[in-house]
Formats: sequence, structure tokens, C-alpha cells
Amino acid sequence: MRIRADQLHLFARQQEDAFVQSTARFLARRHAERVGAAGLAPDALPQFVRETISRGGKHGIVNEPDVRALCELRLILGPRFETSPQHAPLRAVLEQRDLTGAQKVDRMYAAMHWCATP
Repeated sequence: MRIRADQLHLFARQQEDAFVQSTARFLARRHAERVGAAGLAPDALPQFVRETISRGGKHGIVNEPDVRALCELRLILGPRFETSPQHAPLRAVLEQRDLTGAQKVDRMYAAMHWCATP
């Protein structure tokens, strides 16, 4: 049996949808206070996750655990933290082309204590 390209695309979309829903539930459960503080309604979390997938992909952050961690960083630091002058060290990490997505996430978490907001 051969799987056509359109079938593969459908499988990928289903897997992405499952990840989006799972991550939205995780964020709502683990970061309920931050979700509320960010003004995000629970039904807006899937779109937040999809935006994170897009933003992360531009920086090579494409694996599910790394995207999930980037979602957390966006909740903690603000949804556009990488454009904020306050978080310039984190932007510098994102722009390093020689790092993998996992390395970028690890380094941003390590650097957070210098630039995290209360």
C-alpha cells in the first residue's frame, strides 16, 4: 500500500492539531494564573500555540518539547519577548544559527534569571 502526498499532509495536520490541543491544555493547567494575566481566554490558547509554532520555526525551534517550552517562555516573559529591548540576551540566543532549537531553549531558560520580569 502506498501513501499519497495528500494523505501524508493529512496525517501531519492531525498530529499538529493533537499537539496544539495537548499543549493548550497543559498551559491552561500548569500556567492558569499567567494565562489569565496575559488576557488569554482558554479558547484562545490553541491560537497562541499555533503562533508559537510559527515563531519558533523561524528560529529552528521545531520539536514538540522545545515548542512547548517556547510557549511557556512567551507566557512568562510576554508573547513578543524576543523583540523587547529588555530581553535582548534572549533575542541574541534565538539568532544564533549554530545552535539547535533545543540548545536555544535551554540557553534562554538559563539566561532568564538575568532578564525575567516579576
